[in-house]
Amino acid sequence: MPRHISAKSLLQVTSYKNMNQFSKYNIKIKENVSLSQFATYKIGGPAKYFFSAKNADELKKVIHATINEQIPIYIIGFGSNILVHDSGFDGMVIKMELKGIKFKNSSVICGAGVLMNDLLEKVLENNLTGIEYMAGIPTTLGGAVFGNAGAYGRDLSEAVQSVKILDLSDNNLTERILSKQDCEFTYRNSIFKTNKHKNQIITEVTLQLQKGDKEISKAEIDTIIKKRKGAYPLLPSSGCCFKNIVFGPEYKHLEKYQVHGKIPAGRLIDEAGLKGYSIGGAQVSNNHANFIINNGNAKASDIKAIIEHVKAVIFEKFKVKLIEEIEYVGFL
Repeated sequence: MPRHISAKSLLQVTSYKNMNQFSKYNIKIKENVSLSQFATYKIGGPAKYFFSAKNADELKKVIHATINEQIPIYIIGFGSNILVHDSGFDGMVIKMELKGIKFKNSSVICGAGVLMNDLLEKVLENNLTGIEYMAGIPTTLGGAVFGNAGAYGRDLSEAVQSVKILDLSDNNLTERILSKQDCEFTYRNSIFKTNKHKNQIITEVTLQLQKGDKEISKAEIDTIIKKRKGAYPLLPSSGCCFKNIVFGPEYKHLEKYQVHGKIPAGRLIDEAGLKGYSIGGAQVSNNHANFIINNGNAKASDIKAIIEHVKAVIFEKFKVKLIEEIEYVGFL
């Protein structure tokens, strides 16, 4: 869970009780865990508290306890599409590791912590097709649903049948199943991402696929992965930093840049001459302008400063407001 990544603040609470009260819940909580090891940016300070949830019962138990102790929660998956503040996150970070893949005819039911590439491998083994375009995207399934990830003009929402969630509304923990329509998917967005308090945690996803040919699908996946490796930088990043712009009449002056109904943000950043622009240890990639990379010693503040600079330049030059794909963790 973006990328899970997606991942996500659930309670806006600032007053904490003493952490030793967690002992009564019989939960093993880690403290002051560096989040840089769990983020693809390799950047970020510590989580005050940290828990890896490997099954739904564990997840429910730690969430109940965290709600009772009035501690804010943030869910992470693969750790892509997040930028963690240099001072970390002053609350509970839960790493979603719910696995499990079950097939029922042409449907596949998966835990939110399943890695996308692992899912694709199992889908191939079962001669199913429909999500090859997701190949090479560094995300858990939950994170991909959270941000409606996709590529080449397609989105994962095309394949989503239903999503099981834990709903924390009003501080109650309720298990619900949402239909595809309930998820309110739009380009790189969903109800989970737009929800003000991010109080819906994705635990399981059902995808509707189609019968296919393993060899044809494998060839398509191999082609996509080769294309990604050739175009994307190798240094740490969060993937594409900004959403592409959905083309509309207001962008008629940018029609020449349109691809698959979108104006690529990276193309505008490149046209603005920002490739190679750097602050501290962070830099706009020379390989792909929509990647801001960590050259080895970048701070979150360096990345954030570049993001703000790029947004200002693009608005001045093209009258376009770029919107980040990444989520900010620990930022006010």
